[in-house]
Amino acid sequence: LVGIVVTNLSIRSYAELVSRLQHLLHVMGRKSCVLMVGKLNVPKLANFDQVDLFTVVACPACTLVDDKEYPKPIVTPQELVM
Repeated sequence: LVGIVVTNLSIRSYAELVSRLQHLLHVMGRKSCVLMVGKLNVPKLANFDQVDLFTVVACPACTLVDDKEYPKPIVTPQELVM
């Protein structure tokens, strides 16, 4: 399960990007869920134990996350597409 995390500091066209990511993951045979959070932090994402991987949809400066602190890997949408 891939968690698509949308922050309140999201880019303007986040809905289109989320839709594209969901479609891509579906084509790849992966399930996804969309999580709306205010500010990205460890306790919030730790609540989603069933998620294997997170991708963050936010402004470019907000996607730079030190994922060593987080319980699951975090990738940018660009990394997810690769």
